Amino acid sequence: MNFQNIPRKNTLIKKAIIPKFDYLVSVDYEQIEYRLLAYYMAVALDDYTMVNNFIAGVDPHAVTAAIMLGRECKTDEDRQYGKTGNFSVIYAGGVPTIQRQMAKAGVVVSKTEAKKLLKKLHEGMPGVKELMEMLSEEARRKGFVYDICGRHHHPDTSIPLHDALRKLLNALIQGGAAGLIRDAVVAVEDGMQEFGMVSHTINVVHDELVIDAVHDELPTLAEYLPIWMGNSTLEPVVPITVEMEYSNTNWAEKTPYERIT
Repeated sequence: MNFQNIPRKNTLIKKAIIPKFDYLVSVDYEQIEYRLLAYYMAVALDDYTMVNNFIAGVDPHAVTAAIMLGRECKTDEDRQYGKTGNFSVIYAGGVPTIQRQMAKAGVVVSKTEAKKLLKKLHEGMPGVKELMEMLSEEARRKGFVYDICGRHHHPDTSIPLHDALRKLLNALIQGGAAGLIRDAVVAVEDGMQEFGMVSHTINVVHDELVIDAVHDELPTLAEYLPIWMGNSTLEPVVPITVEMEYSNTNWAEKTPYERIT
């Protein structure tokens, strides 16, 4: 079974996944793709606006919502605009993306309104366009760009070159996030073995690790998982935070263990 394809709200399948030991522990990166965007903005353009917002604990979706709406983000619906805008930036989406993502949140946005929102987004975040142009130039010169973990990303030759170059930022961010969780799998398993733990990783879903854990080992996991899941390149620029949830029944009934920073 591909666990990444289980719908987020599908509890029926998740209830079938139970711990062998005492608890299922889920630990995942918080807003890692936006943190990667903040990192690239800082190191490539010397623009630390997003980094400083993360350090101050400011919600990036609320910031983007204020840009798109031209006023303070006050409601969950307002925040959804910001989340959709950030989604559009990272995935190189356009007007259809804005409409589709807002529709998922139950908000109907006309094509005209979506164009206006997208225009405000680009005007309020000019560094993103500059970063995309920088990546395009690098790809034209070298034939590839490389992400924070050193993986090379080549323009997609199956689509027009203009579109392929526009999507390089997405490749950089998603590739970097994949590299971080890949390294975290190894680091977490090595760390648990070093402590002689019985607990062990049983699954990886996007940016989330699922661990079958023993009760007595929970405090140590809570203390060391943020360390094991850290990254020596990213963290000096933008903080990484992870969130831990656990359940003694099944994967669908997780509750927060504590906020780990």
